[in-house]
Amino acid sequence: MTTTTRLQKAIAVLKGLESSINAAKGLNSQFLVYGLLAGGCARDVHFGLEPKDWDIVFGRDVTLSQIEFSLRENGICGWQVFPFYNKVLNDRIKLCVKFNFEGESYDVLVYDVEDAFNAVDLFDFNLNQFFISRYTESHSVYAGTTDISQLVAIRGDHSPERGAKMQAKHDQLRLEGKL
Repeated sequence: MTTTTRLQKAIAVLKGLESSINAAKGLNSQFLVYGLLAGGCARDVHFGLEPKDWDIVFGRDVTLSQIEFSLRENGICGWQVFPFYNKVLNDRIKLCVKFNFEGESYDVLVYDVEDAFNAVDLFDFNLNQFFISRYTESHSVYAGTTDISQLVAIRGDHSPERGAKMQAKHDQLRLEGKL
């Protein structure tokens, strides 16, 4: 399956989640919820690489019950829930729901921010500050404020192993002439 086909499927999953979550919020909800495909998957799409999985990011207004409702409505079963909130003082993720659908792995991440776009600012490295939305379906957008040709730690709370992994990814992209 091509990256384009995989991306189209991931966008369809994103739209299905958005639609069902908004339905679960009800007609009286003042604001609609929008999510993003973000982080490493969006970066990989940007550079023409195959994403290993798809991260779908929402802001704090999305609840676990809304996500579970949406998954059921979209015919998805067998998900796992991982709570993160308050595990460390500066944790920005409230919860993560992992599932597989039609051969693809997804992580739905709810960040403790107003909306999904604000979450991108909190990613650990500038190399991950990419997103794809329902409005940018055909391409990925770099949302960072630093020059992507240099790897920059945004948060500074990453492990040495994570730093080494990101440096290796950055070096690989540079060697391939993508940066």
